Amino acid sequence: MLGRVVGRLAALSPEPTDQELLDAIARADDGEGAFAALYERHKTFAMRVGRRFAGDEAGAADAVQEAFLALMRKARRGMRLRGKLTTWLYPVVRNHAARARERRRLAPPVGDEPAAVADEGDDLASVRGAVDALDESAREVVMLRVVEGLSVAETAAALGIAEGTVKSRLHAAVRTLRADPRLRAYFDAG
Repeated sequence: MLGRVVGRLAALSPEPTDQELLDAIARADDGEGAFAALYERHKTFAMRVGRRFAGDEAGAADAVQEAFLALMRKARRGMRLRGKLTTWLYPVVRNHAARARERRRLAPPVGDEPAAVADEGDDLASVRGAVDALDESAREVVMLRVVEGLSVAETAAALGIAEGTVKSRLHAAVRTLRADPRLRAYFDAG
């Protein structure tokens, strides 16, 4: 059955879009296969967000599971995307991860993969340390805009803020990073 669904979707485009997969779930056209395709496509992004806000792997995995369960429920009711699926996933994973962190009473997260910081080179550790030192609102904008590559509009939608706010937070964050002596080499014009 998955072969028929993928075959029909392939006729629409070389690779089914997220909306086409959501539509397949809503129609019950092998919803499990379509859901699995969505999960495979977005699990890495969701885990990065989960780790960032849960502070540990177990909390991140729980948050991702809860977010994808919520996605399945919404998809079955005919969810329509107004942007990228990652724009919808980001706040859902973030909120579940923050609740997981609160339940575990962990210290606030320090980055995507806290255990990996010690193994990083000095340059990457400096960048990570400087970004981690930003206030949470600026750090979120930097991570979504620079690391995840979302547009200003998508970042605004994911955070539920105005595009102008994204731009001003990003500008302030870059100004702060530029002033950090550890990062001077990244911003020197020479």
